[in-house]
Amino acid sequence: ANLKKFVATYPAAEDAADAILQLALNAEFAANQDEARRWYGQLVSAHKESPQAVRAAGSLRRMDLKGRQLALSGPDPTGRPVNVESFKGRVVAVVFWATWSTQFVADVPVLRALYEQYGDRGFEIVGVNLDQQSSDVVDFAKQNRITWPNIFQPGGLDAPLAQQFGLVSVPTIFLVDREGQVVSNGLTINDLKAMLAEAFKK
Repeated sequence: ANLKKFVATYPAAEDAADAILQLALNAEFAANQDEARRWYGQLVSAHKESPQAVRAAGSLRRMDLKGRQLALSGPDPTGRPVNVESFKGRVVAVVFWATWSTQFVADVPVLRALYEQYGDRGFEIVGVNLDQQSSDVVDFAKQNRITWPNIFQPGGLDAPLAQQFGLVSVPTIFLVDREGQVVSNGLTINDLKAMLAEAFKK
């Protein structure tokens, strides 16, 4: 309530963009998508030159991904290109992650099991790592037997791809169907298990 009052009273204040972003994030975490869209949209229109507006525009892009083709590519930790579009014909889970995310660390054994269960039936995982050092990614992948491709995007939630999709936390999981269209833009690991079971039940 205080943030809303501040934004209404001082819409051009230096801290207004931060306040609007906080309101948008609170609405999204509360699963109030319509309210989140309104705040993100207000941020983009009223403070379009601010760094917060870049994140807000990315959030709107992420929220509108369902049914759209996912254009996402970048180098892996060794510099080799990885492009999600190259996996058309397969069901792809795009997992934004970092070694400092305790939730991702907990999800790794489940992701690995799903990869082993469905990999030869047309399932792929493409990771997007947001750590600062490529060596950390390589070491973590080796220790945790991560064998799927990973795009390396240093910078945490300020990394270009993280901002492109307005990420608010990691892990964030998108699911892409065999035609390359996004069918979900924010799965938990349990959601992913259920959707893969449905996709590969035949």
